[in-house]
Amino acid sequence: MLLLSCQPKKNANDLQLFSNVTMRLLPGEKLIPATPEIKTNFFSHFSNKNIQLPLFKYINTNVYSMYLGLPLNATIANMQHSLLSVNDSTRIQYKSDSATFIYRNYFSKNTYITEFVKDVDKNILYLLCETPSKKINDSLFTFESISGRINTYK
Repeated sequence: MLLLSCQPKKNANDLQLFSNVTMRLLPGEKLIPATPEIKTNFFSHFSNKNIQLPLFKYINTNVYSMYLGLPLNATIANMQHSLLSVNDSTRIQYKSDSATFIYRNYFSKNTYITEFVKDVDKNILYLLCETPSKKINDSLFTFESISGRINTYK
């Protein structure tokens, strides 16, 4: 008997996030150890200190950075308000179903910033992306593009 599966196939470019969850790395993306300078830059983005958000992974290219955090004791509901210091920014896009994901995209100080929060098998994943490039923002940091990079395997 032949069984066909619709599960995505694991790839050598997949970064393991949880036991059965990966994120696809694109060509040119490098996983970089989180130095004190990288952590300082990550935490400098936040004004909302009510949610503990340790930095889990840092991905970098020559034109953008991606920070992956794992919020502690957090839910999608209590992350509905942005964690970012975005007082002088312009929100470009916002999407949420109030239960499983939040997507926010901003432009601030010549930088495009994306917040992506997703409940993945009862684990909350927080992704912060930043780039000075509108082209990168409009292609790699869309809701659809980021969502498509997160894969769950059974």
